[in-house]
Amino acid sequence: MLGILLGLFLLSVIVLIHELGHFAAARWFKVPVETFSVGFGRAIVSRTWGDTTYQLAWVPLGGYVKFKDKPPIESQDQAGSLPNLDKPPSFGFLGRTSMLGASIILLGGILANFLLSWLALVSAFLLNGRSLLESLWGGLVFLGAAFKLTVLALPHAFIATFSSDTTDEGFSGPVGIVDLIAEQSQSFTYVLLLIAAISFGLGFVNLLPLPLLDGGHLVLGIIEHIRQRTFEHRTVLIINSVGAVLLVSLIVFVTMNDINRLLA
Repeated sequence: MLGILLGLFLLSVIVLIHELGHFAAARWFKVPVETFSVGFGRAIVSRTWGDTTYQLAWVPLGGYVKFKDKPPIESQDQAGSLPNLDKPPSFGFLGRTSMLGASIILLGGILANFLLSWLALVSAFLLNGRSLLESLWGGLVFLGAAFKLTVLALPHAFIATFSSDTTDEGFSGPVGIVDLIAEQSQSFTYVLLLIAAISFGLGFVNLLPLPLLDGGHLVLGIIEHIRQRTFEHRTVLIINSVGAVLLVSLIVFVTMNDINRLLA
């Protein structure tokens, strides 16, 4: 039971750090943040500093950042052409900063996850007697190799996820991740390696150019910037709706696979 609680806690912290990456990048580029929440659901306590409300919510699984809606562009014509080509047009806060700023904000969560993964690897190497320089460099080399192997293994992972063979290694969802941490929680070094792997995985998945993910938002913003025209609201809604259905379906399928593996 203690291992399961530890797994839930670590998974929540990793997700929260992802959101902190978005938040820090938004602050750097002076993009207004309406709400920064630790957890989901109704707030237990909240406090407003400046323009941002910080809150602790009832469901302690990760958190979220809510940006203020973008200000209206008075000079934008009815056809949707962009008056300022340096300003990405859509997705609320993107209209408040430059294309570079918006891209860094979208990538902020991913970079935070990669940074956490690197720090966890460095800590694991230090605990196993490596020097500081060896640990710092070893963490970078390990992340580089992990990125290359993940790209190469992605097609197989998708196939394995939808395979009827529960022994084949596909994607794991929260159930599988928590179970894995619970099983290995006796070794602190192994927990650090799991944190590194899970944080890297979360960052990598969000980098994929899929609707609703950070990578998907970035791709749509870049396309709008190149074509110098905004997507119609209906088009964005359809893209996000299709993406939501696909992501929820994948999460449900992966969770069922995790449960089947536990029962097998």
